[in-house]
Amino acid sequence: MTRSSQRVRLFSFGLLIGLTVWAARPAEAAVAIPLSPTTATQSNVISETLSANASVAGNTIVGERGWAISGAVGTAPFAVFPTMSPYDSGPLNTDYVFTLDFDDVPKLILGKFQLEATSDANPTVSSGATWTALTPLSVASATGSSLSIVDGTVIKYTSDTAAIPDNDKYTIVVGDPGLSNITGFRVTTFNDVDLPGGSGGPGLSDNGNFVLSEINAQSQMNITGNATFIRSDLVDTNYDTDSHGLIIGGEGPDKRIRGLLSFDLSQVPDDMDFADVQLDMFIKTLDGSASADRDVTWEVRALASSFVEDEATWNNAAQSQPWNAAGGDFNTDAADLLATLTVNTGNGSINPGDLLSFQSTSGGAFKNLVADAIANDETLYLVVYAPEAEVGSQRNFLFVHSDDTGAALGLAPKLVFVVPEPATWVLLALGTVCLVATRFGRQRLTA
Repeated sequence: MTRSSQRVRLFSFGLLIGLTVWAARPAEAAVAIPLSPTTATQSNVISETLSANASVAGNTIVGERGWAISGAVGTAPFAVFPTMSPYDSGPLNTDYVFTLDFDDVPKLILGKFQLEATSDANPTVSSGATWTALTPLSVASATGSSLSIVDGTVIKYTSDTAAIPDNDKYTIVVGDPGLSNITGFRVTTFNDVDLPGGSGGPGLSDNGNFVLSEINAQSQMNITGNATFIRSDLVDTNYDTDSHGLIIGGEGPDKRIRGLLSFDLSQVPDDMDFADVQLDMFIKTLDGSASADRDVTWEVRALASSFVEDEATWNNAAQSQPWNAAGGDFNTDAADLLATLTVNTGNGSINPGDLLSFQSTSGGAFKNLVADAIANDETLYLVVYAPEAEVGSQRNFLFVHSDDTGAALGLAPKLVFVVPEPATWVLLALGTVCLVATRFGRQRLTA
C-alpha cells in the first residue's frame, strides 16, 4: 500500500468517526433553518443581484444586493424562500425567529409585509403551494423604529417619515403554525399609501422600493407554563384568573406582588440537547398608575415546594397548605439565583407586546435545574419577584400575559431552550479530526 493511499485511508477514518459522532448527537433544542441559496424565487424579476436568491445567506452571486422590487412598485410582489430540507420541529411547541436585514442604499426598507410558511413540496412563486400566515408574537427594529401588528398577521412600519433610518434590521418572533416538515417561507408585501414614503408601495423609500439584504430563520423550542400571582396586601386572595394577567413588582414592603410559574417538563425528551434556558414573557399592558422612572432587576428563583395555580395565595401554596414562609418558599442566596431581567417600567421604554427575556445567571444553575427536572419527569416551580421594588416606597410593576390571558395568542410565559452554536462548530470539529488523522498518518509514515 502506498503512503498516499494510507494517508487517504487515515483521513477517511477520521472523517467517518467525526460523521458518526455528528449523526449520533441528541436532537438539538433550537436550530438555524438553512434556506436554499439557489432556489428562492420572486414574483417580480429585475436581475440576479436583486433577486430573492441574493437575500439568502450563503449565496454565491457576484455583486449580490438582495431582493428588490424597483419598477414592480404597485404590484405587491412576494418572494419564496425554500428550506434546504423539510424542517420538522419535533415534539415541543416551536416558535420561529426571523431576521430581515436592510443595509443597502439608505431608506430602502420594507414597510408592510407578512410572513408565511408551507409544507408543500418544492414551493415556488408559481407552484400553487398552500401558505399559512404566521402570527407575530413580537416585532422589533434594531434602530428603535415603531413596528405594529395589524389584522393579526401583517407587520407595518408606523414611525413617521422623519424617523426613517438609513438601514435597519427587523427581528420577528412568530408562533407555532402547527405545520410539520416545513419546506419554505414566503414574504408577501402590501402596498399602503399611509407608509411614510408616500409612494403607495410596500417600501419606505420615496418610490416604494426596498432591498432585503438578508433573511434568516431559526426555530426555538419552548414549554408554555402556568402562572398566577400573589399579593402581600391581600394575603388570602387567589389571582389565577385576574384580567390583568400576571403582575410582578412592588410598591414597598406593604405591597409586594410575586409571580408563580410552573412548567411540566415530563413532556420533554430525555435526550434534549440545549446550551442554556431562559424565561420569556410578553408585556400585556403598562402600569396605569405610573411606575417610577428607574432600572429595576426582576429575579427568577426555584420554589422549594409546589403550588396549586387556582388556590395559591400569599399565605398558602394550596388550600389548607401554608407556605413555610409567607410569600413562597425560596432561597435568596446569590448561588440560587437562576435568571434576571433589568428593565425600566416608568420611562416609556417598554410597550404592550414587547418580549421580555430573563437571562440565566452564570454558573449554569438554571440549566442544571431544568435538566434534572427533565430527567426525573418533574414539574418545575418558580417564583419571579423584584427585591428592589419590595423595599422603600417607589412603585414598579410588570404587567405580562399569563396562561389565562395569553395562551391562545402564544403569549403565555415560556421556558425557552436556548440554541447551541450553529452547526458550523461541528463542521470545524470534523475538519480538525480529519487534519489530525492526516498529520498522524504522516508522522507514522516518516518515522
